[in-house]
Amino acid sequence: MQIRLKQGKIALGAIMLAGLLAIPTFAQEAQQQQQESVWKDTAEYELVQNGIAKEQSPQKKIQLLQQWKEKYPDTKLKTARLQLFLQTYQALGNAAEMKKTATEMTAADPDGITGLIGYQTLNLLTFSMNDTSEQALSDGEKAAKGLLDIVEKVKKPDQVDAAAWDKETQNNKFLAHRTLGWVEWQRKNFTEAENHFIDALKIKPASGEVASWLGTVILLQRNTAKQAQGLYQFARAASIEGDGALPAAAKNQTKAYFEKTYENYRGSKDGIEEIYDRARTEPFPAEGFTIQSKAQLQAQDRNRLQSENPQLYLWLNIKDNLKGAEGASAFSEMKGSDAGLAAMNIAGFKGKLISATPETNPKELQLSVEDGLSPDVKIILNEPLRGKADEGIELEFHGAVDAFEADPYVLTFKVNPDDVKGWPSPRPATKKAAPKKAVKKK
Repeated sequence: MQIRLKQGKIALGAIMLAGLLAIPTFAQEAQQQQQESVWKDTAEYELVQNGIAKEQSPQKKIQLLQQWKEKYPDTKLKTARLQLFLQTYQALGNAAEMKKTATEMTAADPDGITGLIGYQTLNLLTFSMNDTSEQALSDGEKAAKGLLDIVEKVKKPDQVDAAAWDKETQNNKFLAHRTLGWVEWQRKNFTEAENHFIDALKIKPASGEVASWLGTVILLQRNTAKQAQGLYQFARAASIEGDGALPAAAKNQTKAYFEKTYENYRGSKDGIEEIYDRARTEPFPAEGFTIQSKAQLQAQDRNRLQSENPQLYLWLNIKDNLKGAEGASAFSEMKGSDAGLAAMNIAGFKGKLISATPETNPKELQLSVEDGLSPDVKIILNEPLRGKADEGIELEFHGAVDAFEADPYVLTFKVNPDDVKGWPSPRPATKKAAPKKAVKKK
């Protein structure tokens, strides 16, 4: 699940340097340069001080800035001009030009304040532009690593309190790890994304956004042993209040998703308030934290499970045998069979749909029989199913055992399409109304 915050006008100032740097304004820098007699001529001074500095329209200001750049490419105020370009493009909501300008800033001042602002801007734009092409992701990765590097080089301005500067340095490191995590998430490198999001939350624990992202990439790993950790992060994202909390709509969406997923996983909402209580104060679950799945709870009493849910009883016994010391021998005997369904008079195994490949008219399905979240069945179809289905629907199937993987546990079946029950029937094509014939006038 991805909770994407509503994207509006690009707003970077609230994060960039948190207003701490009090960088000399353009007018102040211009005045200082004037005093040092470094203006090339009076015309440059007039263009800047009486034109650009006083212009209120962003569109007209960009035109004046372009004039300045063309007429005075080697001005002493290059870094200040870049900052003005960035601010004006931000006012126009022009992300593409902001990215170009920020990149120029990193090259123009690689170890200074202007370069730092450039790297911050590039990190923020990596997510807000939502460009997932490999080139854009590579740019974002480079910007994040550049930000981590430059924060160790930029000297604290004299007018900034040391404690405030240290805090801002930590904010920059958080921003960089947030970007790196998002980039790896889009690349589907979920474990790498998890590590970066954890690093980000160690710096700023009260980030509902990153907590929800961490929960997402953990669940996307489909690792049974980590499901509880992923669910915990969604509870955390839904519990954070104040600075760092998700906007109300996204928070409600996260809470609803967590509670529905938790209930599907556990079979009830028992214990959910205890998790909320923990998540409100603890960014990460304690070592050994777990949430027992419905199957695990039922498996505690196998005799009762055999009568209440015989297909799950059979499935868990198969898993125990295949993951045991004699697993290879057990699989050799099972291969090509129906895994014991007929012997126990069971119509088929039931599982939640995790994915279909391709999404429409698939020839391969991944299901979760045990907990509804982690794929433990792969179905190879002799012929494609028609149409498509939503993730999470319950399907029933039977077929011939074909392959087995121990870690993560997956049992593969070859199945005829007719032996998959619950797949929605494809919608009939809508017939287009025949065009009306023109009536000839008599």
